[in-house]
Amino acid sequence: MVDAYESMTLGRAHRAPLSGMAALNELVRLGGSQFDPAVVEAFERMLPALQAAGSTSDAAHEPRGATNAGR
Repeated sequence: MVDAYESMTLGRAHRAPLSGMAALNELVRLGGSQFDPAVVEAFERMLPALQAAGSTSDAAHEPRGATNAGR
């Protein structure tokens, strides 16, 4: 699932990368069919810590419900 997130946010030759929010929403949408919903939920909770540690491919990733207020 993390590979899918990274693939979506890095993009490919045939498509532009998705924003972190769009990629996360896609993982949530696919939870229960392609991905284990509990794993998606855990990834969503851990994403801010991963971003802070520089472990994600896009510094602009934000969990669902995050806003740009105050930026």
